[in-house]
Amino acid sequence: MSSQGRIAAVSGAGGPMGRAVIDRLVAGGIRGVALTDISSHRLDAAQSALPRDLLVSATRADITDQDQARAFADTALAELGQVDLLVNLVGGIRSAQLYTPFLEIDAAQWRSTLDLNLMGTIHLSQAFAPGMIARGWGRIVNVSSIVFGGEAGQADYAAAKAAVASLTRSMAEELAPHVTVNCVAPGLTRTSITANMPADQAQRLTGKAFHPRMAEPEEVADAIAFFLSEEGARTGRAEDALFSRRAYERGMGADERGGQRRYVREDVHPGRGVMVRRIEAAGHSSDLAAQLAEAEKGSFDPAKAPVQIRKTDARSVSKYRAAKAEAADRGVPLEIVADD
Repeated sequence: MSSQGRIAAVSGAGGPMGRAVIDRLVAGGIRGVALTDISSHRLDAAQSALPRDLLVSATRADITDQDQARAFADTALAELGQVDLLVNLVGGIRSAQLYTPFLEIDAAQWRSTLDLNLMGTIHLSQAFAPGMIARGWGRIVNVSSIVFGGEAGQADYAAAKAAVASLTRSMAEELAPHVTVNCVAPGLTRTSITANMPADQAQRLTGKAFHPRMAEPEEVADAIAFFLSEEGARTGRAEDALFSRRAYERGMGADERGGQRRYVREDVHPGRGVMVRRIEAAGHSSDLAAQLAEAEKGSFDPAKAPVQIRKTDARSVSKYRAAKAEAADRGVPLEIVADD
């Protein structure tokens, strides 16, 4: 996966995930990177680990604050000239307890969780996207979570991560065709916080993945690096980094390739002909990026793809008639698909 000559910006750069993403991008050939982290110590450590020939801009900032986020972006653009790739990694749970019953979450915790997981992503995306649009090329990757479909005891966190996934789709629509926006939704990932998590809590969360263990930061970084690469020309999707049972249970069709069973759904964006394959693997692969890249090589003609309409939209007579007419005009089937 190549990001040759590109310049990246990474929030949360000093954490395990940030370090892993930067390593992948350096291996892919980036020529510069802008780093930010709320911790000066972590930021300095991340910067000192970078190759000496790499262009670097490092700014300590709390990106949940719009002014600090803008200051980071302004400094990065002034020192590096441009940013082509944006990775919005900042997120997490600030509460002292991992699980808080819904009725006990106060207004301050709601605001704090939404700021940490959603607002920082918004602030940096609004700061860097205009330059990408002006140059006609850009990649943005947001980070959600496997719990974005809902999780008892984490209503605030699940709601914030669901908002990130929804935001991703909206951004993808508005920033197309030159800027792609995608979202990676990892399962429980090994960090300094989760490494000390009580066993029963870890088991509860890893049980949502096909492979019942924590993900390593490098595995999630593989997925992120793919969406940032030249090969990652899909947009508007939320992908599990350790694949969730929830996705499998939606009943996707099976595709046998190379002896490994994968679950694939193909979507074509009407009007732009963008083909997307979402792979939900029935087993864990240590190299998600390789899986995605391989799937992209499959033969697929967007012009022959069926017209799809969601169940919810099919209840609207006007929307159903429009979809049926489009299918007839193109000479392809009309498919009613389940809502995500």
